[in-house]
Amino acid sequence: MSATAFDQVIEYENHAEVPVAMVKVIESRNLSLSLADEFGVSHASPQVILIQRGKAVWHTSHYKIKDASITTAIENMKNT
Repeated sequence: MSATAFDQVIEYENHAEVPVAMVKVIESRNLSLSLADEFGVSHASPQVILIQRGKAVWHTSHYKIKDASITTAIENMKNT
């Protein structure tokens, strides 16, 4: 599953209009838990969190991680 989600994020990153950062949970478990806590989302792996002005405005995980869903979330963010 993680490989599929990774591939979808990479696909999004190929045409991204916003910066993309990845945290490898196994290597950076404390950081990933801190980010989930900081932005008030339940920790999941794999997970995508969209941050705007220091707040999580959208997040998803596992099989819901799709290039199209990330793109839609970004478009919705731009319209708010």
